[in-house]
Amino acid sequence: MELQEMQELRSRANELLLREEWKDCIHVYSKYIALCDGKISNKAQDTSDQEDLKLKKSLCLALSNRAEARLRSRDFVSALQDCSRALQMDKTHLKTLVCKGKISLEIDHYSEASECFQKALTHQTCNNQDEVQKLLERSRRLETQSRTGVYDLSDWVLGKFRGKAPELAEYLGPIQVQRSYNSGGGRGLFLTKNVDTGTLLFVSKPTAMGRAILPESGDHESARLIMWKDFVEKVHECISKSEKIRKMVYSLAAGEEEENLVVPDMELFRPDSENPLHVEQETSIDMDRIMKILDVNSLTEDGLSVKKLGRLGEDSYGVGLWILASFINHSCNPNARRVHIGDRMLVHASREIRAGEEVRFSYFDVLLPLTKRREFCKNWGFLCECDRCRIEEGCIDEMLELEREYESGLDPGEVVVKVEELILKGRREKGWGKRERWFFRASFWEVYWRVLESERLMRKWGRIIPSPQSLVDDAIMIFGDERVLRMAKEELKKVGGEKGVRVCRGLYGKIMKKKQAMRALLELSLCDESEKKVKLGD
Repeated sequence: MELQEMQELRSRANELLLREEWKDCIHVYSKYIALCDGKISNKAQDTSDQEDLKLKKSLCLALSNRAEARLRSRDFVSALQDCSRALQMDKTHLKTLVCKGKISLEIDHYSEASECFQKALTHQTCNNQDEVQKLLERSRRLETQSRTGVYDLSDWVLGKFRGKAPELAEYLGPIQVQRSYNSGGGRGLFLTKNVDTGTLLFVSKPTAMGRAILPESGDHESARLIMWKDFVEKVHECISKSEKIRKMVYSLAAGEEEENLVVPDMELFRPDSENPLHVEQETSIDMDRIMKILDVNSLTEDGLSVKKLGRLGEDSYGVGLWILASFINHSCNPNARRVHIGDRMLVHASREIRAGEEVRFSYFDVLLPLTKRREFCKNWGFLCECDRCRIEEGCIDEMLELEREYESGLDPGEVVVKVEELILKGRREKGWGKRERWFFRASFWEVYWRVLESERLMRKWGRIIPSPQSLVDDAIMIFGDERVLRMAKEELKKVGGEKGVRVCRGLYGKIMKKKQAMRALLELSLCDESEKKVKLGD
C-alpha cells in the first residue's frame, strides 16, 4: 500500500514539475521525500541492497527535482539544501550538479557555478552538453566581470539597445564603508586607491525592486502606491529567506542618529562571501524598522545624477533597495554618478577621485544658487558643507543680490556678466581657479542657459559672455550633467579624440571599449525625446 502511494506521489509530482506549478510540485515532492526517508530509516532486514539502492536513487532524483522547483520559486536557501543532500548521496548526480550551478549563478557565486557545470560536462551520461557548455561560458564570463570590473556594452549600444539588457555580474571595487566626519559622524563610502574618470566603483543588484508602467493619463500616484506595496512585500520575502540579506538591510540607517550605528564589515557585501543564504534561526522581522529603512534608503531609477540605459520608456517608474548605494552621502560638488541597466546599478567616478576621498552623489538639482540648495538640504534633514557650499557661503551677499536682480527681471545677459565679474574678482583676490569658476556658473546655470538658447540675447551679449565651448571644457572637468552639455550641443557633436572619451566616461563610466559606441551614446544623450525615438527607430 505504501509503495503504491509513493508511486502515485512521484507521478503526480513529476506531472506538476512539467506543468511548472511550482508550489504544488514542492508540496507533493516533500510528501514523497518524507516517505522515502521513513522507508530508508525503517529498512527491513530482508530488504535487498539492490532495492535499497533503487530507493536512494529515486530519493536523489526527487531532491534534485524539488531543488529545481524551489529554484524557480526563488527559494534559493531550500534549493541549495536539497542539492547538498542529493550530492551527498551521489556526488556526480548530473541533474543536481546543473541545478546547483544555476542556483550559484542566481546568488552570484560564479566560480562555484563554473565548477558545477564543469563537473556536469565530464559526466558520461550528459546528453545536453550544448546547454551546459553555454551555462559554463556564461558563468566564466560573469566570474571574469566580477573579478576585474571590466564590462563592454559596445555592441548593445551600437545595436540601439535591442533585445534584453546584458547580464552583468556584481562587482566590488576599491571602496570601503567608513565613518564620515564631514557628514555629522555618520557613515559614508570611501575610496581605498586613486581612480580616474569613469572607473567603476561597484555594480550591484537590488535586494528587491518594484517597477510600474505609469498610465499616459490618470492617477500616477495610485500606480506608484501599488508598485510600492509590491516592493515592500518583495523586501520582506528576501529578508525572511536570507540571513545575509537581513544583516545587510539592518545595517542601514532608519532615520536615527547615524553616529550610533556600527560601520559594517565590507565582507558582508562581497557577492562570493560564505553562506550567503544561510538562515541561522527563525526570528521575527521588525516591519516598522524595515519601513523606516526603506523610506530613508530606497532609490528610484530617475534623477539628475542618474542615467537609465535601455528601451524602458520614459513612462516606466522603478524603485529599489541597493544596499551599498545607500551609504553614499550628498555633495553639491558630486564625484560619482549611477547608471541603471536592467535591475543593475553601476556606480562610477564622474571625475578623478583620490584614495581616502569620500564618494558623493547629488541628492537633488545642484545647478541652483546656494540659498535654493540649502532649502533642499533642509527638506532632506541635513546641511551640506562641501567645498562648493563653503566657497559660495563666503560670497553669499553678492549671490543673493544677483538672485534678486534676476528674479526682478534684470536682463539675463547682464546677470551673466555680473557673475563673470564676481568670478574674476575671486580669481584676483582669492586665487580661484577653474573649479571655483564653474561652481558659480553652475549656481546660475539657468541664466546662462537662457542666454545661450536665445538668438536675440546672443546677438546682444555673445561677444562678452563665455563661449559654449568654454562652458563645456569646465563642465567636463567639474560636472557630469547632461543638461550642461546640451548648452554646447553643436560643439559637443564635433568633440572627438580624448576629450570625447572623457565626456562619455564621466557620464556613463567605462562600460564601452569601442569609441564608436561612446560617440553614439553621447549623441543620443544630446537629443530631445522626439529625436531619440527617431534614432532608436521607435
